[in-house]
Amino acid sequence: MAPKRRPPPASARTLPSAVAVISEIVPEEARACWEIRNFSLVEKAKGRPHYSGPLVEAAGARFGIRAVWGGKEDGQDIPRCGLYCVREGETDTSLEPVKALVAITLVGSRTNITRQSRSAGEFKAAGHHKRGWSNIIELESLLDPAGGFLVDDTVVVELHINAWRTSQESARRLPSAPSAGRRCGGGSFDEASAKELCDDWAEIFIGEGTDVEVHGSLAPEDPPVRAHRLVLAARSPVFRCMLLSSSMLESQIHSKLNLEGADANIAHRFVRFLYINKLDPDTLHSEDALCHLLQLAHRYQVRTLLRQCIANITVTAETAVERLVMAEQLDIPELKAQVMTFLCGCRARLADIQRTDAFARMSRSLRDNVTLIIWDYLENRGLRILRLSFGTLRV
Repeated sequence: MAPKRRPPPASARTLPSAVAVISEIVPEEARACWEIRNFSLVEKAKGRPHYSGPLVEAAGARFGIRAVWGGKEDGQDIPRCGLYCVREGETDTSLEPVKALVAITLVGSRTNITRQSRSAGEFKAAGHHKRGWSNIIELESLLDPAGGFLVDDTVVVELHINAWRTSQESARRLPSAPSAGRRCGGGSFDEASAKELCDDWAEIFIGEGTDVEVHGSLAPEDPPVRAHRLVLAARSPVFRCMLLSSSMLESQIHSKLNLEGADANIAHRFVRFLYINKLDPDTLHSEDALCHLLQLAHRYQVRTLLRQCIANITVTAETAVERLVMAEQLDIPELKAQVMTFLCGCRARLADIQRTDAFARMSRSLRDNVTLIIWDYLENRGLRILRLSFGTLRV
């Protein structure tokens, strides 16, 4: 029989007018592993469910795995293992449903078996809906050591979720939308206008009429950054108090400001941002600069700079511990959530965090503090399997 011809690719769509609004639903992704130790002792009778408890959280709902190792009651004579994703916790059927694409993987030492849903399943209250597969693998094959799925009497299953609520639809207005920008002199305040304003403030930054000097404490002998006190006061409530209050020494004409913990380069980037509200590409690609600016933004309460630094700081296995300590010391929940999302996205990554060089360089008291922060975070969110995984390495 002749092979079927593939349909030609769809031609590019020609829009009759400019796109004004983009609406989309952005799913929240989460994944974690369930490790079942002493598997030989687990009940494997037909129809007997085995629950993991909450493994991941996405779109405001918690999900876990329901396993039926001996197959369904009405299944075939040969026991076949079934794995299902279930919503955990809430029993109120009036809750807003959560939709999710589900992938469940039976992890082996040689190969993996993955089943992935082709369409979104709806999860209402806990126990009312599940999504999964009744024939992942025959029980005999699972128990055979040669198959590589039972290692040291342990079985590992991964749950991967992309979930969303229908109310999470976001709308993004583009410049062509009628109300996309602020009105200014009868026209819209578009990107071109914003760039012109940014350029104008950049000219003021390097211009004349300055009445305050900004120094970095790490390099007090370097040339200062000259600035206008009204600009600094407008961008920072801390500077406003320092520069415009008659009781403060800094309120005097041609006074000096000392930025603690900053060198001349960081001081220049910080003051420049206060004028143009934008970070240059070199700063965006420098983790060290972003971290220093984050601390200054927090100290002087510059909210826009704080948001931009958090959005551009990269969390890796080597930097996660340092970023977590910074978030905790400065009390920045957004950065802490970013770090914990990275750590909890992979069970092995969470377990290995105490083996990183960054963790080893810390003092004993600081290592204990980091361990406690992670432990409490996992416990408060009911992520028991991740908490136990991390707890086995607790200092």
